[in-house]
This record gives sequence, C-alpha cells and structure tokens, in this order.
Amino acid sequence: AGHVSGCDTVASCLGHTMNWKGIYGHPRKLVTDATRRLCDAIKASKPEKPARYVLMNTAGNRNLDLPEPISFVERCVVGLIRLLVPPH
Repeated sequence: AGHVSGCDTVASCLGHTMNWKGIYGHPRKLVTDATRRLCDAIKASKPEKPARYVLMNTAGNRNLDLPEPISFVERCVVGLIRLLVPPH
C-alpha cells in the first residue's frame, strides 16, 4: 500500500514478454494477479477520493463495457483461439 499511498492514478503497462518463456511459461495470470494486488493496495491505502487505475490494453481484447454485437461465429472462433493458444 505504501507505493500507491497518495497517488490519484496508477498506470500499468505490464505484459508478458514475446518469447517462448513469456508466452508459454509461468506466471500465466501475470497481469490479472498484478492488477488484483494493485487494486488491493489502493484500497488498503484508503485514499481520500477514488483513485483511477489505467491499464494499457491490446486492440485484440474486447471491451465488455461497450455494447458491441458479437456474432455466434465470432464467439466460436474466439473461444477456439482461447482454448488452443496460451495467454500472451
């Protein structure tokens, strides 16, 4: 909590390296776990006003906050890719 104490905004550009170990190795949920820890640290620091957390995203990741229509075929293809390709 000390690292984020007094911060209004926290930005993260964390991601896996684009090599064999980075794509297929551990930790598999690097960004998820780091985000969880940062959010917990922000909460533990008890900021006076809500803090912002900015996460750099990839263009290939769908924004669930937008009401974008996704076809059945697209959902199947994305599901198949998620099943066959490790996180990167």
